[in-house]
Amino acid sequence: MKTFLVIAITFLFVLTACNKPTAEIKPVANVMKTVSYDELYSNTFDAPKGKVIVEGLCVHVCKHSGKKIFVIGTDPNKKIQIYAGEGLSGFPQDIEGSKVRVVGILEEEKLDMNSVQQMENDLNTEVKEQVKSNTKSCVFEDEMKKIKDLKEKISKSPKGYFSLYSMTSTEYKKI
Repeated sequence: MKTFLVIAITFLFVLTACNKPTAEIKPVANVMKTVSYDELYSNTFDAPKGKVIVEGLCVHVCKHSGKKIFVIGTDPNKKIQIYAGEGLSGFPQDIEGSKVRVVGILEEEKLDMNSVQQMENDLNTEVKEQVKSNTKSCVFEDEMKKIKDLKEKISKSPKGYFSLYSMTSTEYKKI
């Protein structure tokens, strides 16, 4: 009887040990996507939710507060404005001219024809005020060129607007 009880308990132990439920494989939630400049400036880019990584050359650090930098990829015309988020006191001046990796949240500003038309109206109003006060500025032609460029990008976009991205950084690293 004792032998039977020992065999039964051993058999039960083996069955339960071999029948462990398999661990469910969960997707990793904190995997961050590295976003390229080509993606950012494509007409089909859809900003991912959560934190992303952007890498590039830091071409400017705000000298007043250090809270803002501009980073470019291989094309100097494709840049992103990055703000220091909570927990960051700012960006040091010595990262200007260096390659950086920035982690943060992308923010999208959608510019459609109405918003660009409002920008143009505001610029025209400003120029009229400058003419009245006899304080002319050379900025007008550059700004009108930017507005014309935005209108062209919007007209070519299948989305009906142009996305302008900025980023709030949670961390950065000089690489």
